Amino acid sequence: MSEEDDNLFAAIRGGARGYLLKNMQPKKLVATIKSVYLGESALSRSMTMRVMEEFARTEAPVHKGDPTLTRRELDVLRELAAGFSNSEIASHLVVSENTVKYHVHSILDKLGLSDRKEAAEYARKHGLVRQG
Repeated sequence: MSEEDDNLFAAIRGGARGYLLKNMQPKKLVATIKSVYLGESALSRSMTMRVMEEFARTEAPVHKGDPTLTRRELDVLRELAAGFSNSEIASHLVVSENTVKYHVHSILDKLGLSDRKEAAEYARKHGLVRQG
């Protein structure tokens, strides 16, 4: 992922409704700003494709440990197993704490576990965290 992609995803996670490129024509720039002001979203076709590819990559099921966990759930599970709090995980993954809570709940539900401690044990048992 490029630095430009990182900037795009950080802006979207931060609540941006659009993303403007530096090489945009002035008329298009003004029209885009107006459309966002009116409540629409504004992304170029190439940016839209990047967002869709990233979404597919992070939400696609992963077949290590449990085939029903998404990549993002695995990210959260690894952080959880490392002993981080929800707010720390949110900071590390650049998401909201509510998003982390949602993923933790989903992980527990999918794996049939009752708490974070069991989830951490599951992650260690299935080689999802680095030991040492």
